[in-house]
This record gives sequence, structure tokens and C-alpha cells, in this order.
Amino acid sequence: MARSLFLQAVSICFALFFSLSLSAPSGALEGTTGFSKRASALDDLWRSIPNTQKAGGDSALYFKIDQSKTDAWGITFLYGCTALMISDPEHVVVAHMQEINSQACLSLSDTPTVEKFISDKLEPATDFFDPGPNTRVELIYSSQQSGTPRLDLFINFLTDTWGLDESSIRRWAMAGGSGTGDAPGSPQGKAVIQWVAGNGQPKGTLKVFLGSSPSQENPIREDNF
Repeated sequence: MARSLFLQAVSICFALFFSLSLSAPSGALEGTTGFSKRASALDDLWRSIPNTQKAGGDSALYFKIDQSKTDAWGITFLYGCTALMISDPEHVVVAHMQEINSQACLSLSDTPTVEKFISDKLEPATDFFDPGPNTRVELIYSSQQSGTPRLDLFINFLTDTWGLDESSIRRWAMAGGSGTGDAPGSPQGKAVIQWVAGNGQPKGTLKVFLGSSPSQENPIREDNF
């Protein structure tokens, strides 16, 4: 009798343990699924870009477009910082200049800092190609300023040194909520260049996105080539 009760107790414990072991992963997966929901299609696109194809810190990255495949490039973080997105059907440059104070934008107002970024980062990246009739530049900067933003230094380099027509440069003043942080409550803006490969003709479509909310998902540039 005692042996029978013992075996019954063991059987119940085993069944309970087995039931819990099956239900635990289900709960964990539900939690992961909830956290992985995307706010928008642009958010999905930005998150799909490899980190090696996103400019962050003080950097300027050059990429040759493979027109046979769809690809994308972006900026890691915009909150208070300065960024450039240079694009044409064959070439992409994404550049980011770090701000030491996102509320004051001291770097953009400091002439030696901007000049050093241009000479050390931006100029080497643009040395890979010459601007053409389809080359466009998006110059993104914070509207929160301390002093005078030296946008003129970027424009002078792009036009006088690199040879780009000034009409091909667009300036975008972004408020503090235009960043791309992932932390809860952080800004959710996205800066992306995308090449969408065509099937034969046309070769493809070049799209540039700059949005600080899900409602701003339409590209600011969309050209077929």
C-alpha cells in the first residue's frame, strides 16, 4: 500500500513538472513577441540595416551600390547630432558628427571641430567618386543651437572642393526628438537611404527617408533610374 502511494505521488510530481516545463517557453516567447513589435515600416527598414552600414560617432562611410540587389544604409543616432546622406544611383555616403552636448550642439558651432571632421572623415569618403547630375546631399542638423552652426563649412567643402552644385544640397533642421535611439522613451526618427533593385528596366529606384514619426514615412527623395 505504501509503495503504491509512493509511486502515485511520484507520478503526480512528474506530470506537474512536465506540464510546467512545456508552459514556460510559451510564456517567454509571448513576452519576446510583444517587445519585438515594430512601430512602422520605416522602423522595420532602419532596423534591418547592418550596423556596418550605419554611420555613428564621428564617421563617414562610403558604399558602392550594387544595382542588381536591394540594399539600405542609414544613420545610427541623430539626437542633437549632425549627419549627411549623400546619394546617387551608384554611390552612397552616410556620415555622422557626434555632439558632446545634444542640447547645445557645441561641435557644430566649433569651427576647428567641423574642419577636422571634414578633413579626417568626410573628405576621404567622398574621394571615392565625383558628384554627378543625380548626386544629392541631405544635410541634417539640430535646431537647438549654441552659437552659430557652421553649416557653411560643409557647404563650401561640398561645392568648392568636391564640385557639387549647391542646388543639390538640402538642409534639414531637426528638433531634439529626431534621434534613432532604442531605449524606452527615446526619439524614434529614422534617416535611411534605400536602393530598390528593378527587374530589368528600370535599373532601380533610389529612396531617401527622414522621418521623426510613423506619419512621416514617405521618402523625401524617390527617383527611378
